[in-house]
Amino acid sequence: MSLSVAPIAPADHAQRAERVSRRVTRWMTAIALLSAPLCLLWALIRDPGPVWRAQYFGNTDLAGAAFVRSERELGVYWDERHPTVEGSTIAGHNLSMRWDTCLQLDQPREIPFQLVSDGSASFSVDGQEQLHLDDEQNRGARGDVLRLAAGAHRLLVEMSSVSWGSLALNASFDGRAPRALGSREKIVGVRLRYPAAADPVCP
Repeated sequence: MSLSVAPIAPADHAQRAERVSRRVTRWMTAIALLSAPLCLLWALIRDPGPVWRAQYFGNTDLAGAAFVRSERELGVYWDERHPTVEGSTIAGHNLSMRWDTCLQLDQPREIPFQLVSDGSASFSVDGQEQLHLDDEQNRGARGDVLRLAAGAHRLLVEMSSVSWGSLALNASFDGRAPRALGSREKIVGVRLRYPAAADPVCP
């Protein structure tokens, strides 16, 4: 007994190929759509968000009610346009500011810090002043290499300015040139976090 197989018409080949193509396209689209939220989720997990608590005062004495906001790095600039804080504009002259964050180290480190300012400014670690600039009119810079023990350290920067200006706290943890200290630090064993009221070291 012989079996006869009917030949597949060219039209059937074309239909099968089209169905396979549509199926592959659907799978590729699903994978592409799935990868986007996964990449976004991974970025959110890796990004600590703002790490500096910033307070802006409408006077040069760090006194009275302050405009408070969160900032990613300590590298700020303002001019005649005046800084805007939480939807409110404060004068770009005769003002003072305070920033603080919590630095967590897994081991002792020698860290170069540099303070650059257009006004009077100071940088303190754990309540001890380390760098100071006292010229209200001109830009100045101070730097030093500080040896910090493992654990949490509160970093505090204060500044007063009688005119437009800028301020930056630069640091280096990996031997490269110091840069504005903020969220972009991705060094193993180094972490910046926003101060929390429940944190006894960095409240």
